[in-house]
Amino acid sequence: MKNTLFCFAVPIEARPFLREAGVRCPAAVLITGMGRSNAGKALRRWLAEDKPNRVFSCGFAGALDPGLKVGDIVFDPGQSPGLDRVLVEAGGRRARFCCVDTVVCKASEKRLLRDSTGADAVDMESGGLSEVCRETNLEFAIVRVVSDSTHEDLPVDFNRFVTQEHTINFPRLVLWTTVRPRAMMKLLSWRRRLRSAANRLARVLIAVALSGQS
Repeated sequence: MKNTLFCFAVPIEARPFLREAGVRCPAAVLITGMGRSNAGKALRRWLAEDKPNRVFSCGFAGALDPGLKVGDIVFDPGQSPGLDRVLVEAGGRRARFCCVDTVVCKASEKRLLRDSTGADAVDMESGGLSEVCRETNLEFAIVRVVSDSTHEDLPVDFNRFVTQEHTINFPRLVLWTTVRPRAMMKLLSWRRRLRSAANRLARVLIAVALSGQS
């Protein structure tokens, strides 16, 4: 069994997995913070204390492939053919990922990324984690769940509320939505969708862990 570190950007992505893993199997989990830079720094700090055999980049991903739906599991197994088999059996689909430095909020931006990169899905942390893993000769894999389809805009332009440290300024976001009830309703509905997607991801990651591939 491999000693795997499961990395998530923010707690909402990780909570269902932490809850399930705590009951069914041990798991090392790192909350990195949003973005390539935060993810890389957090992983370097972890590796100064402990070195796993493999690192997973987990969490949400935006769809660039029009065939992907919210809740779909997408993955890049790296050099782990056994992981590929387990994830396909769990309903996952191989995908090409691109990593960006800002939140991709608009459907038009997703179409441009699809055309320019050929990627199937987009996230903000995998690039930073992958770089550190290459430097330290660690196996690296991506396992994520689609949080938004290619044809839809996010309910809010989150980049307006991202700080210089690449965190969301939640008090400012709440204040902004308080005077925009329609935006608040869309945001709350989207958050419920994220919880459902995170639950789906947790079930797949647990299946990987119990298979012996973690």
